[in-house]
Amino acid sequence: MFDTFLRHATTTVRVLWWITVVGTATTLGALYGWQGHGWDGALGFGLVGFAAGSAFAALFPDFCLDLFGSVFLGLLRSLWQ
Repeated sequence: MFDTFLRHATTTVRVLWWITVVGTATTLGALYGWQGHGWDGALGFGLVGFAAGSAFAALFPDFCLDLFGSVFLGLLRSLWQ
């Protein structure tokens, strides 16, 4: 039962991580493009931000979740029981 909880928690954290990183990168790219180049720049830099955010979100969460799991797994198990 604890393993199922951990799997669901991990999936939730991954989804939230992806939404946060990609959304932020896309928004920042669109804002930067809008200020400097108008609609064309907002669309172009927004797409670049989306691609960069997707790549970063795909590469980094494994390290982050491994660190989170190793630090807090003992605490979660003790609280679960």
